[in-house]
Amino acid sequence: MHEINNPLGTLVNAAYALSADAAQDSNVRALAHTLRTEADRIHRLADTLAILCREQDCTRTRFNLTPVLEDLLLLASLEPGLRQRRKINATLPEHPLPVKGNPEQIRQVLWNLLLNASRHGVGNIELEVKTLRKGVTVTMRNRCAQESGSPTAQRHDGMGLGLCISSHILRRHRSALCLAQQDGVFESSFTLNRARSCPADALESPQTCVS
Repeated sequence: MHEINNPLGTLVNAAYALSADAAQDSNVRALAHTLRTEADRIHRLADTLAILCREQDCTRTRFNLTPVLEDLLLLASLEPGLRQRRKINATLPEHPLPVKGNPEQIRQVLWNLLLNASRHGVGNIELEVKTLRKGVTVTMRNRCAQESGSPTAQRHDGMGLGLCISSHILRRHRSALCLAQQDGVFESSFTLNRARSCPADALESPQTCVS
C-alpha cells in the first residue's frame, strides 16, 4: 500500500501545483481536477485492498444494515454525477435489518454497485431490499445501455475492478455477487446472513457489535 500511496501523493501535489500555475486556463484546471479525482479514487481502492488483506472472517460481527443503506442514498444525493443523471427509487423495510458482516466493506460493495449501474446503465436505478427467513437480499437494477455484450460474465476478466472487489468482499461474508441481464434490464444483487438483534445503540448506527 505504501508503494501505491507514495506516487499517488506526488501526483496529487503535482496536480495542485499545475492548477495554481495556470489558474486562468479552464482546460488545465479541468485536467488537474481529473488527476486529483482519479488519484483519490485509487487511494480509496488501496484502502479497501488493505482492509481485505487484514480481515479474514467477516461473519463474527453484526451490524444494522438500515443506516448503511440510508447513508448510501444520502451520499448518492450529494454526488454530482449521480444527482444530475440518476434518480434512485428505493424500497427499504421500515424495521431494522441486523445482519452479519463488516459495515464498511458492505458500504463499499453498495457504492461500487451503484456506480456500476450509473456508469453502464440508463435511466433511474431501483434499489430493493427484501427480508428472507435467514438473510437480507439487496438488489439494484436499471436498464442496460446496450443490448449487446452481456455484462453478466462471471469470470473476473468480464468484470470491472469495482465488481471484482465487491465479489471478493462478499465471498468473505459467505455470500456471492449475482449479476443478471434480462429483457434489457441489468440486475446486481447479494444476500447477507441475518443476525439476532444487536444492542440498541447499534440499531441507530452502522457500528459493529460482537457476535
